[in-house]
Amino acid sequence: MKIVRRRDETSKMSCFSKKETDPLKAVEELRIVLLGKVGVEKSAAGNIILGDEGLFLSCGNQKCQKAEKNINEQNVVVVDTPDLSQPDETKDESVVAEIKRSIFLTKPGPHVFLLVLMYPDPFTEEEIKIWKIIRNTFGKNINAYTMILFTSEQQKPKKDDIEYYIRSNENLHNLIKACNKNYHVFDNDLQGSNEVPELLEKMSRMVQKARGCYTPEMLEKAQTEFRKQQERDAGKEGKPMSLEIVIVAGVLVGCMIGYLAAGGGTMTSAVGAALGGGAGGLLAAGVAGLVFYAIRPKTTRGDWL
Repeated sequence: MKIVRRRDETSKMSCFSKKETDPLKAVEELRIVLLGKVGVEKSAAGNIILGDEGLFLSCGNQKCQKAEKNINEQNVVVVDTPDLSQPDETKDESVVAEIKRSIFLTKPGPHVFLLVLMYPDPFTEEEIKIWKIIRNTFGKNINAYTMILFTSEQQKPKKDDIEYYIRSNENLHNLIKACNKNYHVFDNDLQGSNEVPELLEKMSRMVQKARGCYTPEMLEKAQTEFRKQQERDAGKEGKPMSLEIVIVAGVLVGCMIGYLAAGGGTMTSAVGAALGGGAGGLLAAGVAGLVFYAIRPKTTRGDWL
């Protein structure tokens, strides 16, 4: 009896090609999206990857730029996105909207988001804000598709130096851990392009581990979840009183208690009110301080990861 097999969906466009399903072979096509702030040589990194210093121009880039090249029988697609500089989640809406367009420029979706950082610049609150915007835009799934690329205006740092640099900054170390320790380092000398094969190999392993690419459906789901979170935050009942209001209220209550307590004692009512007011203010300040400490935003505890 002859077995008739139904034609499956592999003929349709998907994140995997035949080569991509074979762990012993390189990914047939590698689609990369560059992310980062101004001044980290993000566009130069894209030029290094594709081996042409004139492909991406970083001066005032406000639109996504796409280029591709065949490298060692592998088609490499790179999309350079607008720089995120001193980000603000409301002011940068147009920039974020343009960055989201990179998903459709790499259809059916990018395999790797390459977050470019400059070595040995400090990893500051600005970098955390940038990553928070990226996470809010693409969702938690982006961690599995993200690699950190360190660029340098000098020669490529030694392995011990880069490892010390990462360990010495808790937030940077935590970010790399959250991205499955996927990072790479090279300088911005186009003559150093012999490092590119190693980078592409690391990315191919990432693709095989993530089993595909980041899709437009993931983006839509992430945006839906982000909107729901914004609605939940906006709908929270009540607003915590400011520290000043709590202290004033404590002073008034303390004055009243002190005044009443002094009525039957040796001290005057005025003195009792003053002492009670001071004690009430201190007590209110202490309680309010503990409350505000407990509810304040804690970006250093990894909630941005």
